[in-house]
Amino acid sequence: MADKKIFSIAHFENSANSLHDDTYYQLIKNSSQEFKDEIHDIYFGKNFRYKYDGRDKIYGNPMGVEATDAQVDNLFRIQNEFGIDISLTINSIETPKELFFDARWLKNLSRS
Repeated sequence: MADKKIFSIAHFENSANSLHDDTYYQLIKNSSQEFKDEIHDIYFGKNFRYKYDGRDKIYGNPMGVEATDAQVDNLFRIQNEFGIDISLTINSIETPKELFFDARWLKNLSRS
C-alpha cells in the first residue's frame, strides 16, 4: 500500500493576532482522520532573534510574518498528538556570516 501522506500544508502565520494561537490546532484536531492521514507535514515560519556585536538581529523570514510562540507550541501538539511532522521553514535571501560559520544557533530552534 502506498504512503498516504502526500501533502505539505502551510500554517497561517500571524504574529500580530494572538486570538488565533489555538485555531490551527483546533482545525487539525477536528478534521477527519482521512484528512490527517494525507498530511505529510505542516510548514511554518519563525524568526531567529539573536545579538551580534551588541546589536539585535533577526534571521529567518523576509515575508514579515511568523508564527507566535503559542502557535509553535500548538504545532508541536499536532506533531505529538497526531503524528504529523512540522517543518520550520527559514526563507532568507542570505545567511548572515556570523550564523553561517557557527551552527550552534540551531540548538536554539529546538523545543522539548
